[in-house]
Amino acid sequence: MNSRPRSNNTRTDSATFQMLQHPAFVQAVNRAANLKCLEAIKSGKLRVVNHQNIPPPAKYTPRMDLIDDPSSSKVAAIFEIPGIKTNDISLQIREGQLVILGERKSPHAPRLDPLPHNPVLAANAVASGEMETDTPSRGVSVPIQELRFGTFHRSIRIPDGIQESDVNAILQDGMLTVTWPRSPVVREPMPTRVTNSSSPPMSMVTAGTALQ
Repeated sequence: MNSRPRSNNTRTDSATFQMLQHPAFVQAVNRAANLKCLEAIKSGKLRVVNHQNIPPPAKYTPRMDLIDDPSSSKVAAIFEIPGIKTNDISLQIREGQLVILGERKSPHAPRLDPLPHNPVLAANAVASGEMETDTPSRGVSVPIQELRFGTFHRSIRIPDGIQESDVNAILQDGMLTVTWPRSPVVREPMPTRVTNSSSPPMSMVTAGTALQ
């Protein structure tokens, strides 16, 4: 049985494949492609769009204890929110609900470098070698991810008449304690004042007494 000699085409294909895999060749192709894209940007045929590939923040629900002590005039809610600053928390009253909003940001969140404000200047910098475009980006690896980050939202039903000024909140050691009155605070109505061009303003009570 005679073995066939290795053809020249096989040797050529192997050499071509090795050349295509060479890092210098890949870098040269990438640089040429970058220059073509930058030329298209300069000519107005290609427009730079800042496309964000970062996914939106995840949502989670923090754990909470609701404390109702009959001997106390206030009701308390304690939320477990470690790693959150006071500036990242918002308390609001909406339709009889006490709403707690916030966000815990991950220190390893993916970030994108901002695009240049002037693509034409960036194209000239790359073409002249002042700016490097072939440097690979290195992302942060998180092999184990058990902590929860993102935005959170909790709402608690409160008595009608409770205002935001009646709510107190303290953040300490990762625990948010929120208290509010068991019953709405009775507020005295503000006296209405009558303005007279010839005399100083007086309250309705004083005016009624003077008229008697």
